[in-house]
Amino acid sequence: MRFALAGGNVLGLKEGRLAKQLLIILVGYEFEEERGSNLYAEAFKIMDKVRVSFYDAAYHATALKRGGTFLTADTRYVEKAKDLGHLALLPEWAGFS
Repeated sequence: MRFALAGGNVLGLKEGRLAKQLLIILVGYEFEEERGSNLYAEAFKIMDKVRVSFYDAAYHATALKRGGTFLTADTRYVEKAKDLGHLALLPEWAGFS
């Protein structure tokens, strides 16, 4: 849940009108917290490969490890990391309306 709560930072800046509603939905899923050095190692690989922050890379590494999709409102991140897959820009995601 810590990642979900931390995600409110960019979400609030990029999608301010919807941030509260989207964060409530996200927290409601009650995802199991991802732990372990393998996740951190993957995040550092992503950081090195596409030159992004650990913060973004950790979200993306979690999506890659779990076979999910990292949804972000950060267009610069998507441009840098799109070739890694498991990534979608929030306004363009099929589940966003």
